[in-house]
Amino acid sequence: MSTSPGPETLASLVDDYIHDEVLYREALRLGLDKNDTIIKRRLVQKMAFLAGAPAADAAAGSEAALRQYYRDHAREFAKPATVTFDHVYFSPDRGGWPAARDHAAETLRTLKAGDSAPADEMGDPFPLQNRYSKLTPPDAIQLFGDTAIATRIFETPAGVWAGPVKSGFGWHVIRVADRTAEHVPPFEDVRADVASAMQQTVAEESAAEAYKRMKARYEIVRPQSEPRP
Repeated sequence: MSTSPGPETLASLVDDYIHDEVLYREALRLGLDKNDTIIKRRLVQKMAFLAGAPAADAAAGSEAALRQYYRDHAREFAKPATVTFDHVYFSPDRGGWPAARDHAAETLRTLKAGDSAPADEMGDPFPLQNRYSKLTPPDAIQLFGDTAIATRIFETPAGVWAGPVKSGFGWHVIRVADRTAEHVPPFEDVRADVASAMQQTVAEESAAEAYKRMKARYEIVRPQSEPRP
């Protein structure tokens, strides 16, 4: 529950307002707002915002306009492919890359034969994780580099062991548990994102049009040596 400020608090707030207002007006009287890059930049930003905000707010209030924007820009709201997978790692540090690959191939045959031993105990310790959930293609490249495994995990059928697959770490035997393809979610699932994107687009377009009208009020003289944009 809010309470009204007491007399002392109210007096202090008024004093603070008077203090700021006096300094502000004295700064204007002395012309301190002139030739100040920071103030100029702030005013430019505020003017651009004021030029675009009304149109953006009006556009966001139209359900039909939102749905049309979604249809016209569906690819912007696409969700990337994801994959959840397990892997068994084989390090080249022990006997080199060929030996690690042979070990991976032998383990793959064992796993396909239905060996009951825990898969993550059949290889070498991996410095990160043995299972990854909902990894996207950029995630995979960031994790494994632009190597074969970053592509293979999005192509291997689910539920089967496959490999050996190479990464910058070594060799891997992989098993995909689940995978989703890249897709565009229904409008209802991304409505907030659509509204935000539409507001941004409309604001930028409206600000650009407003700038053209403002610019037309001025006579702009360019140096002859300056190329015209």
